[in-house]
Amino acid sequence: MTGRRRASAEKSRPSVFWPAAALVVPAVGWFAKIEIEGGEHLPLDGSYVLAPNHYSEFDPL
Repeated sequence: MTGRRRASAEKSRPSVFWPAAALVVPAVGWFAKIEIEGGEHLPLDGSYVLAPNHYSEFDPL
């Protein structure tokens, strides 16, 4: 073996994900509302885990 590795598919050809995300995320944000409840209970310092609830199949978008 020569110790050389093949480039991954993501690095050898351009990904379509980021250009698509640049178009889709603002469009979804235009009509989707993000609501944060209980933010006052989060610590100002230290770590915590956020676990959002999904109310429908459309929520993850």
